[in-house]
Amino acid sequence: MKSIFLTLSVFISINAFAAINPVGNFQNKHQVLAQMYTNKSDCETDNGQWMKSDEMCLFNTSDDASVTKEGENFKLSVTTITSNLHMCEFSATAVLVGKTLVSEVSVDEYNMENGETITTSCIVSAELSKNGKAMSITTNQKCQSFCGANASLEVDLKKVK
Repeated sequence: MKSIFLTLSVFISINAFAAINPVGNFQNKHQVLAQMYTNKSDCETDNGQWMKSDEMCLFNTSDDASVTKEGENFKLSVTTITSNLHMCEFSATAVLVGKTLVSEVSVDEYNMENGETITTSCIVSAELSKNGKAMSITTNQKCQSFCGANASLEVDLKKVK
């Protein structure tokens, strides 16, 4: 019986030391197309890159997430930027479940079938890689109120700090 408790305590100790620390900043650098720019001059004035062959304006940008410690929990903040510079901005308390930060907030959702507004839950999950140097953010598809048209919180990021 003693050996079972000894084995369990060693196992728990090893897992405690191997726990992932999610605190830090994560990023995904990329370019986005901004269709509202129809000429080179306006595009370049706003620090865009004019693509002459396609007559389009591209901007260098990044999707970002930060995780900070807040008491017993964490705070997860995510900003994504997609085509036409549509953005998502989300920030809420999160709990660490294994190697995944989970955040749940109430949102109002319009029900097209009956014309009523209902309250539902937006769930954002930020799964950390085994070594904690990357994060994959997914949602339960109820988080659109945090985003502009055609934008999404779902993104893969790498740790930068």
